[in-house]
Amino acid sequence: MLKWVTRLFRKSAPPIHPLLQQSHSDDPVMRALAAAELGRLTETWASVELVRLLTDLYQPVRDTSLAALRQQGQAALPTLIESLKHLRPEVQLIAAEMLGELRMVECVQPLLIVLKYSDRPLQRVARRALELCGTSAIPALRAALEDAQPWVREQVADLLATAEATRSQPQPE
Repeated sequence: MLKWVTRLFRKSAPPIHPLLQQSHSDDPVMRALAAAELGRLTETWASVELVRLLTDLYQPVRDTSLAALRQQGQAALPTLIESLKHLRPEVQLIAAEMLGELRMVECVQPLLIVLKYSDRPLQRVARRALELCGTSAIPALRAALEDAQPWVREQVADLLATAEATRSQPQPE
């Protein structure tokens, strides 16, 4: 009787989304198609899967997943921030670049952390991304001016000067 009751109330594993199954296919064309479809979704799990596909062996799959992440826009923000810590440097570089493209104030602090503590190639991409953030980065840049590392201070001062110059220019009507 006890076995019957436990079977009655046991939760089964949640079904796997068909696009997740397709993204794990042996066929690269199927993986690329799945990446394109995942770009239309705004759920975090879709962004996570697209980041995984950025490491695929086949360039068309990587290109499609990159385009799909761009298509997700702001929905990919939490995943892109986490991807700054990815084990693969190429994924870190893509994440930093895409955060700059979003130009959101939420991107500034993670990019500043990368600028301070990462390897030089990633620091350079983070600097370009912070430059793209423009005036939204000014408050965080001012706070980072007192950094102990001379190179970081120099980069922050330069970024701050550029952002403030952009802000003081008259906007075209």
